[in-house]
Amino acid sequence: MAKIFRYKVLENMDLFYDLSRRARSLWFIYSVKPPGDPPKRWQGLVNYGRLDVVSRVLLAALYPGGQLLQNSALLLYLDNSRDGKDGDLVVFDEACMPPRAYYEHEVAPVLLSALRGKACARAESLSLIFVVRRLKRLGYRVLALREGARRIRRSDVDEGVVFLLGSYYDVPEKALSEADISVSIGPCSYLASHVAAFVNALRLGVLAP
Repeated sequence: MAKIFRYKVLENMDLFYDLSRRARSLWFIYSVKPPGDPPKRWQGLVNYGRLDVVSRVLLAALYPGGQLLQNSALLLYLDNSRDGKDGDLVVFDEACMPPRAYYEHEVAPVLLSALRGKACARAESLSLIFVVRRLKRLGYRVLALREGARRIRRSDVDEGVVFLLGSYYDVPEKALSEADISVSIGPCSYLASHVAAFVNALRLGVLAP
């Protein structure tokens, strides 16, 4: 079974402090926890709250070029209340992710196992605002990726950044207002996985600043 952190443990900073020591940058993805049990196979994620979107974001965010990014992690917030007041947080990092992945079917089974509580560290019964503020207290700069904001620049994506991004569901406005800065990758609406891929290309110098 995966290690489960409770709220009182988080107050002692066990999970977040460990992350801050290891991860120089973080992806923070918002989604809604679907009702019922997870599907038997990863292909069923498409009909389970569209969490198939999250599996593609995992691939784009953590595996540019197919190698797991070092000193990085992805936090998935699964909202139980749809208003950010109560949710579970799952941590995807080198402790539970494969060292290489090129296709969705290589990471989606890990997501499915995490949803069953069998892989990846997690924390339960947290508000979205609590998580954002905790990350800021640890020294991270929270960068919200959203439509309508100014165009992202290379200087925005240095180390020590949390990239806050929606999936199939948009991040609640109250959480977005907690971000240090809001940016977008362009003037249109983009798939979350494409946003993650673009940001990584900018971070890694594949795109011109």
